[in-house]
Amino acid sequence: MESSITIPTTFDPKFERSAELIAYLTKGIAYRDNGNIRVAGKSELNKIIAEKYEQKDFIGANEILGAARDISAEWTPFKLAERVSKSVRLSMSAYLKVIKYASQNKLSLSDSIRKILSAPMKKQLYAITGSSAVVNERIEPLHRLLDDWSTAKKQKKVIIVSGDKDSIPLIRKIAEHGKRATVVGVEGSTLYPSIKECNRLHFDFLNYSDIHRNP
Repeated sequence: MESSITIPTTFDPKFERSAELIAYLTKGIAYRDNGNIRVAGKSELNKIIAEKYEQKDFIGANEILGAARDISAEWTPFKLAERVSKSVRLSMSAYLKVIKYASQNKLSLSDSIRKILSAPMKKQLYAITGSSAVVNERIEPLHRLLDDWSTAKKQKKVIIVSGDKDSIPLIRKIAEHGKRATVVGVEGSTLYPSIKECNRLHFDFLNYSDIHRNP
């Protein structure tokens, strides 16, 4: 079995969810042991999962980078923030705290999770930067993506009333500027391309007949 590396930490990994982040930066497998983060070789992965992480309850670099990769060239800071926030795995007690925070501050759950998690994630990233165990070329992209995620502006929504395929360039332009759109139209064969584009960009489509139906 490969020996593990211990990275001393000054933060509480239970709350700052650092294990997966360090694992990514070191190209190893990270786990928590008596207040320290231990980074082990990949051969220990199954044993570590069985003993330490029967249920994953943390967010790390894989979610951030995975979200950016899934969004591909079309990603915007807001899309990245929304995708990562949706991937966060929280315990029920923590989730209830997020709901309370969102309600008190009149924020969406996505924005609340981002505000709560971004500061400690930045702290832990800076804390381990410079460690001999960290793979340097992985630091800068993660810094950049974490900055994008934590500073994403609240979305602005545009409503487009009409709707045949001629609206597709406008829909794409809205997405390029990091905004959201709701497209309203009469569902039919001439509108199918627009509906398909809305689905691809995760925009809402409302059927005019449904929202303007007589009681």
